[in-house]
Order: sequence, then C-alpha cells, then structure tokens
Amino acid sequence: MFVMIYLWTVKAGAKKQFVQDWTAQTEHLKKDFGMSGSRLHFAENGLWVAYTEWKDKASYEKAGLTELEKTLRQRLMDSTESIEVIGPLSVIRDHLPAK
Repeated sequence: MFVMIYLWTVKAGAKKQFVQDWTAQTEHLKKDFGMSGSRLHFAENGLWVAYTEWKDKASYEKAGLTELEKTLRQRLMDSTESIEVIGPLSVIRDHLPAK
C-alpha cells in the first residue's frame, strides 16, 4: 500500500471550485489508475487535508505522467494558496474497516 497526505490553504472564495476540482481529479485517478480512494477533510484551523491510498508506488507515479492529470492538478492548484505534501507513508497498523 502506498499512502500520501496533502494539506492545502484554499484561496478566499475558491472553496466550491477546489472541491469540484479535487473530486474530478480523484474520480479520474480511481477510474484510470487504480487509486484505492481518497478522503477530503476540512480542519478547524482552515487547512484542507486529503489522504490518498494507492495499491503501489508505480501506480501513483504512472498517474502523474498523463496530460489529463497535469491539467487536473493545475486546476486544483489554481484555487489554492499553498500545498504541503507528506509522504510516502507506510501503514504500520490499520484499524479502519474495509469497505
């Protein structure tokens, strides 16, 4: 399993666009590259946080090479002031129920 965490500061007035673009990118990555899934969160301190899970690093790296993914990523970045990427992370214990 390959895991990444993303933290964004979204520009004022761009919340709706950010969520739409995050959703489009996530659906594309799940459908075309086998990303297991992602969760988008909003923190009380104003940060947006997403957790993504992939079957392996090769799938993650392959997804970033396509022109569509580059376009979707740029649209997402256009609505943000900053991004921090944490990972890759290794799962040590997993207590979330399988769906």
